[in-house]
Amino acid sequence: MQRTGSASRKTLETEIDVALNLDGTGIQEVSTGIPLFDHMISSFAFHSGFDLEMRASCRGFESQHHVVEDSGIVLGEALRRAYGDGSGAARFGSACVPMDDALVFAAVDMGGRGGFRWDLPVDDSVTDGFECRLAGEFFRALCANAAIVLHLKYVWGSDPHHILEAAFKAAALAMRGASAVTEWRRGSPSIKGAI
Repeated sequence: MQRTGSASRKTLETEIDVALNLDGTGIQEVSTGIPLFDHMISSFAFHSGFDLEMRASCRGFESQHHVVEDSGIVLGEALRRAYGDGSGAARFGSACVPMDDALVFAAVDMGGRGGFRWDLPVDDSVTDGFECRLAGEFFRALCANAAIVLHLKYVWGSDPHHILEAAFKAAALAMRGASAVTEWRRGSPSIKGAI
């Protein structure tokens, strides 16, 4: 069974196309027009082991907010399609990632409900031209559209770039674990028989 998904979104503000393979090797082709965001998404794909193609562009005017949030929507839709009913998957995953001075913990439940919580102290920061608060909008949109719950917990750190990078990598590793097909589970990853 191939666990792949794709999604597209074209609005008056953005045009986004995503193709995802959960059983890949971390190959990534990402182009959003926002260099730091490209770096974060590429790091996410690499460390999750998901093959990811993402193309995003503004239509009419430049806005990081629209591109970042809509990218989360489309990646979430592709992830939900690739994960399907979660048959054989572990469902839960967690990881703690150090990135220089930063340390961030991530926990995910790919159980069919959308939810997101974070406490990263980056909302007032801009790093490498990227409005850091938008990372929260990306993850919120991703979780709502993929129907997953993600918690990102700040442990420590002072450099916003390092905090964000630790968060994206921790989320990647947590999702890698949660989406992994196990040898011992047959069928649904829920005692209810469906997610």
